[in-house]
Amino acid sequence: MSHLAIPYVGEKEVWFAEGFASFMQYQVIMEMDVMTKVVADRAYHSKFSGVAEYFQNKNSIEPIAVEKREEHNYKAMYWGGANLFFQWNEQLKENQHQDFCSLFPSYLECCRKKTRGVDGVTNALDKVLGSIIGLDLLQQFRAGRSKSTFLLPSAP
Repeated sequence: MSHLAIPYVGEKEVWFAEGFASFMQYQVIMEMDVMTKVVADRAYHSKFSGVAEYFQNKNSIEPIAVEKREEHNYKAMYWGGANLFFQWNEQLKENQHQDFCSLFPSYLECCRKKTRGVDGVTNALDKVLGSIIGLDLLQQFRAGRSKSTFLLPSAP
């Protein structure tokens, strides 16, 4: 279902859509009270630490994701993208006292049918929030600051 929440973003930036879906899987499971936050953080830590080595350089996420996809290393592509959403969620909780999922009712109502591409989705979500957290993170990931931005949750 998470793939339906955002529009098709194209092959070049599939890391964004797959990262979104990967991040959201644990958010949905927690919302259903099937998983606690502690268990979800453990799962995120495991997934992110399993791919962190690919993002410890100065390259933008886009060529890394394309390379990993060509190598059939989908896990690296998916969880590299998911890290952007994980960080977005962490910054929202810390600075805005809300989580990433809380943006979606307003986003779906106002913007889902109008937005196109990664930039459109990111700008629309930031518009709902009234901030530029998503845009800032997206620029960091695109600018090749993966080493400084790739975040692991605290190990439980």
